[in-house]
Amino acid sequence: MNDKNRVAIFDCQLLQTKAWHRGMGKYTAKFIDAFLENENERSEYEKVVLLFNSKNKFSDELRQFTLAHKNAEVKFLTLDVPIDGNQSSITKAQVTNKERLDTYIEDELGDSDISFLITSLFLDEACPVFPTKSHNSLIFYDLIPLMYYKLYLGLGPSEQYFTRFSVVFAADQIFAISETVANDLVTFLGISKDKVINIRGASNHLASERKSVNPNLSIQKPYILMPTGGDPRKNNLNGVIGFSRFNEQNDNKYQLVITSIFTDVQKDDLRKYSDDILFTDNVSDNELWWLYENATTILFPTEYEGLGMPILEAVDAEKTIVCSDISVFREISLNAFYTFDPQDPDAIGNALEQVIMASPREVAHKTRTYLKISSLYTWKSTAEIVAEHLKRPSIAGRAVKPKIAIVTPNICQASEDARYMALQYAKLSDDFDVDFYYDTGSRARPVRPSFLGYTTPTRSVLQLTESQYLQYDMVVYFMTNSDMSVLTLHAALSMPGLVIYTDRSIENVYRSSLGQGIMTPERFKVESGNYMQTLSDSSRATATTRLSESAMVKVGVAPNKLAYASPAQESLTNRIFVNYNPVASDNSWNINFIKDICSVVDKSRANFIVVSRTEFLPEVYKELDQPGVTLYEDVSDHEYLTLLNSSDLFIDARPGDALNKTFPAFEAAQNGLKVFLSGADSVICANRDVHVAPDDTSLRDLMYRWLVDTLEEDNKPEACDHPVELTQVIVDAIKNKKEKQHAESN
Repeated sequence: MNDKNRVAIFDCQLLQTKAWHRGMGKYTAKFIDAFLENENERSEYEKVVLLFNSKNKFSDELRQFTLAHKNAEVKFLTLDVPIDGNQSSITKAQVTNKERLDTYIEDELGDSDISFLITSLFLDEACPVFPTKSHNSLIFYDLIPLMYYKLYLGLGPSEQYFTRFSVVFAADQIFAISETVANDLVTFLGISKDKVINIRGASNHLASERKSVNPNLSIQKPYILMPTGGDPRKNNLNGVIGFSRFNEQNDNKYQLVITSIFTDVQKDDLRKYSDDILFTDNVSDNELWWLYENATTILFPTEYEGLGMPILEAVDAEKTIVCSDISVFREISLNAFYTFDPQDPDAIGNALEQVIMASPREVAHKTRTYLKISSLYTWKSTAEIVAEHLKRPSIAGRAVKPKIAIVTPNICQASEDARYMALQYAKLSDDFDVDFYYDTGSRARPVRPSFLGYTTPTRSVLQLTESQYLQYDMVVYFMTNSDMSVLTLHAALSMPGLVIYTDRSIENVYRSSLGQGIMTPERFKVESGNYMQTLSDSSRATATTRLSESAMVKVGVAPNKLAYASPAQESLTNRIFVNYNPVASDNSWNINFIKDICSVVDKSRANFIVVSRTEFLPEVYKELDQPGVTLYEDVSDHEYLTLLNSSDLFIDARPGDALNKTFPAFEAAQNGLKVFLSGADSVICANRDVHVAPDDTSLRDLMYRWLVDTLEEDNKPEACDHPVELTQVIVDAIKNKKEKQHAESN
């Protein structure tokens, strides 16, 4: 039944940008087509508004698109467009555009329930925001610039990108175009899995709708089509090298036809590896469809995709597909494609050889699975999923939230504690107005970019003055046992708040304070041995808690915990991931354990990969310079996770159960790895995937039993009964503080 008080507004500024003819633009246009063509979905609303910006071009093609949907209202507002590279202009545009949206809704839509959808957020030519009184949704395509920051952003300021994250965190729900993207939002931003809905997508080249037009290119041989682009993550170089090696083995009988725009320099670089490359530049949809129809096979060597439209297009063209073995393609199908390691050109060549040599029966077996894929990935299905979740009441104004300050190690640094805290922001910001104060310690080198600095106030802990302190309903001190908490300790001693311990001890913090001359020897002597009690007494306004005592310290289990995991490989060599924590002072335990195991285990049975967020010290290379050990240093969060999930076992031989140990350990378990930990005093929860040994000898025995497949799987609980819920801890602390203040005032 038509609800006369319900209005859906789709922010369509994306269609006024250069992305109109790229993946995001095509995705948006196809989704809108499907949504508006379905009368059941359309009839739920008094009106559906397609919102455009009067400052941006409205092309004839776009005008024809809107005219085809007479059941939608086209609305133009004068919205600000930020100046490239100027953070203040983006922030100002966000404020201005929100005000103009609010005025439009108030003046023209009155008391209607508003469902507001942003079809694309990250646009150079637009600054989409949410209005105040609406239920807010966002279509999210990928986190590529953050995950691959070394290629795109570096570690410096990235205002154009990160300033828009405030809109991501303001969304009531996020429509991800794949389960892979949904996992990325949970894994790298800490977004609650309950907020993220996988809406999939479909091919832009449905056979029933396409005409096949010969693009009149100089195609002189049977050809392999590589639909790609000049983006670094497309992995074109490895694709061309792999093709070249395959082609040489087949008497150079094939051409490689590469679509999309490339610079002359990029073309020249790729032609160095093969003379049989043909660049098409941009072709029309009908010409591209001809290329699909007449190709020998489709090659797609990309490192990462949010969805991978060329795969779905090739499925509709019923062509064999040779593609990277990456998460999103496994999500589409585990057995329909010929896959390869995208970093290995020989594997690419071998996969091409495999498809060329495949029997008709084998090809038919592969392509039979395409019917299932095509039935799942349809625009009708996407529109129906979106429509179902748009049926939410609008928010008639946002409630005033308690204001809190989080004092934590700088999230840009190589601290697992800080990374955990950064991932808490998404959840905390739902319930609190959050400011961050960073404690840098002596390790000032950043290892990741920070999105928090562009979404919420971030300052040095030295700026937490008494006047600032009094503005907050609660100050939360995130206390590690390292010199990255020295200034945090002294702030907590002078300004009471909620102390969250991530370790069983803070002795190292006190010793660092003494060594840096911040604490006097006299005070250190008086408080020696009672560090945590002294701090708890000083922060007398609230209770304390220890995150390290909970197995479930992770923000939340990802929607699909195996999103990054590779299919099981038939191999006698086990990849054993060792987490080298550059902040920890006891990595010698891991080094000695590896040396011990390597001295007695057949090297063909185990390969250790030792992974660090920063560069290794020279002595580490010297200690671990032996067969069966590979060192990976200065890795990004995405590289870390990729290495983790290409492994079979996660191991950490360090004693104790600090958060910087339990967080990555349970992250590994959530992504399908077996986990072995050491520590006689550990209180973390062991389960089927997480085994805790009391000492290094027992840990070695565990390893032996696992290697020879005699490890007994005890029927242990899957998780702690009472995992720490940080939001609730803070809510309780604020309540206790107010009750105490009320009692004292009376």
